[in-house]
Amino acid sequence: MMQKIIMAIIFGLIVCLYAQNMGKKPDEGYRIEVVVDTIQKTPLVKTKQSLVFLSPESKVIRKISLDYSLDRLEYRRAIISTNGKYVLYTEILPKKELREHPKDEYIMWTGEGLSGWAPYRLTFFNKEGKILWRKIYEVQFVEYAYDVDEAISGNGERVLFYYSEEERDSSFMVKGHVIVLDTLGKEIVHIVHEGGLSFLQISPDGKIVGAETHKELDGKYLKHLFFLDVETGRTKIVKAEGEIDGKRWRASFSLRKDKKIYLYGGWHHKKAQSAMTAYDELPDDLSTLFGGGQ
Repeated sequence: MMQKIIMAIIFGLIVCLYAQNMGKKPDEGYRIEVVVDTIQKTPLVKTKQSLVFLSPESKVIRKISLDYSLDRLEYRRAIISTNGKYVLYTEILPKKELREHPKDEYIMWTGEGLSGWAPYRLTFFNKEGKILWRKIYEVQFVEYAYDVDEAISGNGERVLFYYSEEERDSSFMVKGHVIVLDTLGKEIVHIVHEGGLSFLQISPDGKIVGAETHKELDGKYLKHLFFLDVETGRTKIVKAEGEIDGKRWRASFSLRKDKKIYLYGGWHHKKAQSAMTAYDELPDDLSTLFGGGQ
């Protein structure tokens, strides 16, 4: 009798566990992964990868190649949000897709870098492999330049896209386009910065964008930091390198949520320094945040 009771209890527990699993939301197990397909060792080591969308049962819903070749001018990249809910897939399209600059030279590989115009397509997926939006921007690649960059906020709700172009009426003058889009593909902000930007970041909550740039002061090009308030479109450029009384200093940054900015570096003759500030509290000269050069 006791055995029957015990078996009944165990059976009941199994039924309850099964019911709980069946009652889970089906999308809890969806995931996005980048997997290695093959590794070719001859004549050169080359890794072929794919972007894969998996169901809760680990079945492949969608698979997209991440293979690229500079010889064939093929480029593909995938960035998965930290929370695993979204992925941004970028690629260079064939020449036939070039619309705004049909008479300009299509992108080519010169040995020193990419050069020319090319259609650059962004596709934004959710974790179930559904395309939420797709956009094409015509990007000018310039040798030696930091031409294009993209990122996703940690929560996956903001996409940062950057591309640069040379102004036709001025030698080597670069305009940088900073664009932030939402999960529907709407451009929340699109600003043009006179001068190139590099090492772009977007905060985990998508509220601010940061980057490095350079400005000429007294005949020298010094490092500055560029910040953009996504909600208002306001921008700030602050000095991040200099020398006072023979003592040099330099600052770098990392973005946090709620428009907080972590700055680190400081005076070269001191131990590593850091400071936490907010977008609205940024000084024009960051040396003031590192305790002076004494």
